[in-house]
Amino acid sequence: MNEEVLKEVCKHLTEKTYKDEYIIMKDKQMEMMFFIISGVVSVTKESSKHYLREGERPNHSGDELIQRWVRSKSTGVSAELPTSPSSFWAIGEVEVLILKAEDLASVQLGDRIGS
Repeated sequence: MNEEVLKEVCKHLTEKTYKDEYIIMKDKQMEMMFFIISGVVSVTKESSKHYLREGERPNHSGDELIQRWVRSKSTGVSAELPTSPSSFWAIGEVEVLILKAEDLASVQLGDRIGS
């Protein structure tokens, strides 16, 4: 994705704070992706658990939304929202930047995806 497209996507990022609550629940439709600004997120998938923290890689969730968006833009066919393979729980206070699927869908690629 080139810089122009990234700038357009970034216009839709909004800051949100979660405290001891689910950010995204397993097996629910992923209506957003998020990037951790500060705090710790517990990620639970089946029988495993790990933690995401700001500054670590990866420090986000929702790649499936980006993949869906690229597919729908390149084929012109809207795809169903993916379901989350994991639960994401805010441990204490967690600040994130969120990108909603509906906002991502409004970003136009044109011929700018390849750079």
